[in-house]
Amino acid sequence: QIVVSSATVHSPLNLAVQLTGYKREHFAVIDRSGARVPRRHFLITRTTTQDLCEFFADAKTDDGAGGERPIRVIVFTRSISAAKSGSARLREYFGKRGRGYLGDAVADYYSDRADKNDVFTRLRTGEIRFIFATTALMAGIDIGDLDVAVVDGFPGQVMDARQMFGRAGRRSEGAAVFVAHAGNAFDDFYLRNPDLLFRGPTEPVIANPENPILLAAHLLCAAHVGGSPWQREGPLAADALRLFGGAAAEVIDELEEREIVRIAADGTIEGSDGRPHNDWPLSDLRATNDREPFRLVDETGRELERKRRALAFRDAHPDAVFLHDGQCYRVTHFPRRGDNGTVITCKVVRNEDMRTRGDEQISATVRRELLPARDVNLFRIAAGDVTVRMQVRSYRCVRGNALMRCTNRRCRHESPNTLIRTCPQCRRAMREVRVEKIDADSRPISDEYDLSFHLDTQGAWLILPTKLRQEYEEQFQPRRESQTHKHAQPFVDYECAMNSALNAVLKAFPQCANCDVDDIAAARMEDRWYFYDDFPGGLGLAVEFARDPQPYLETALEYVERCICDDAGCPVCLHNFRMHEASGLSRLAARYVLRRMLGKDTGQVIVDLEAHANAQHAGRR
Repeated sequence: QIVVSSATVHSPLNLAVQLTGYKREHFAVIDRSGARVPRRHFLITRTTTQDLCEFFADAKTDDGAGGERPIRVIVFTRSISAAKSGSARLREYFGKRGRGYLGDAVADYYSDRADKNDVFTRLRTGEIRFIFATTALMAGIDIGDLDVAVVDGFPGQVMDARQMFGRAGRRSEGAAVFVAHAGNAFDDFYLRNPDLLFRGPTEPVIANPENPILLAAHLLCAAHVGGSPWQREGPLAADALRLFGGAAAEVIDELEEREIVRIAADGTIEGSDGRPHNDWPLSDLRATNDREPFRLVDETGRELERKRRALAFRDAHPDAVFLHDGQCYRVTHFPRRGDNGTVITCKVVRNEDMRTRGDEQISATVRRELLPARDVNLFRIAAGDVTVRMQVRSYRCVRGNALMRCTNRRCRHESPNTLIRTCPQCRRAMREVRVEKIDADSRPISDEYDLSFHLDTQGAWLILPTKLRQEYEEQFQPRRESQTHKHAQPFVDYECAMNSALNAVLKAFPQCANCDVDDIAAARMEDRWYFYDDFPGGLGLAVEFARDPQPYLETALEYVERCICDDAGCPVCLHNFRMHEASGLSRLAARYVLRRMLGKDTGQVIVDLEAHANAQHAGRR
């Protein structure tokens, strides 16, 4: 008997089938708990974690034995450096407010900490009341009577946030708190839509045991007969091959043809000498393919963050301005070309309404064609081995402004006056939102810095015809003006439409390809879309997309058509956490492009566009 258990998986039955190979009818799904569930309170706030912890410093709760005990808080951060700095700042914070005695009750926890077992014990006994932790304490660990779980910024997936919230209130009444950072599109979205974060659907978890690249690596390990006796797993019995799924026999035949394995007369399979467990891709399951990460430190040498090269080039380039723990920093030193250093120095600045973003220039070179180009509806598609090169040569300033927006979707009146609480047009309530504006002009980065790297992987490229741009600009841009509204605003241009549709397909990819969201990436170069495996050497995902792109486009279209958010999109349909670009997107534009790519009628999209434009104009009158 097999029991598969999870508290947050969106489709547990699908995952159980993927992991075990058993049929759906072999499982009974239990999706309701019969256990007593303690009360839990939910809160989304922009309050800092230090203020939250001070608020809970004197609070007490029932100890279950008729008495009271102090409340215990866990704060989840996005990195080890954030956990360290968070605990240090809280001790300093308590000290300045005459609560220095609480310093010993503050700690941080991460997987690489040498004394983590001692910290864990102190946490369970209640000696530690405020713990700043990474995902090391997110799931699978019984950490006792925690009362408040604070998630400091969106962790990337609703499922991860839900796991973090679940650390508190397991045995008695508890609270789940989400700290939304100003200026972050995902944090702002869930600030406005808390139900989606606390009670909405989570992302699907995908497992594909028959991925040919990973399956071949696992089969080589299972058949391994070389080395020391305790290192041997093989030979692999012929009847055991069925345990590896339906594709295993085909993979073994290919490995035999390449003389990597040998099949004996009795059907047993023996692998070659060596140590396949240490070979790619099993040697690099996290797909870092990276040199030592960059370390961001302040002027005193205190480490703020660690970033992979791609993220460092984009967010911490020379002269970059970025946010860390709610504080604004500017990069004052970046390693120059030819310098092997990986330390980026930053200093605190007083401009929290502005940050920068490196302009990523992505190019792809085809090394070998695996699937020749063919026509599919409106476009051509091919796949092969590619080299993807990312380079940052300039950056733009992103400025955040607060304004009030009407909550009435038919009105959407906006005002820069943040004191207005009632809409002057329709008398509905106004809410404060933050709007980011990206400077049109980019600022160059000196050639003395080399901000580039490349990835050899597998990719698929999709070529769109010139007539799609012509049709879009004739039918969709600018917005259709009605006879009564002669000042309709220009709609998103073709570039934004392409980005919107590409984002939608990328959102749909994991659902169709049985992969993790981090396994696939995309880029647009003029009239071409590139989808590539974000893994050295590739995983075969982009190639499978090229074989049959129809389901991916259909799923993407379903996402944007069924979503009930504003036209600018949301994390459910268009926004991608990895791409960190949430401005200039449009669900209507994505619908138009995807329908044309699928050969579907676009008439209803134009009707919806006119209604949207008229409603927007009516709200501005």
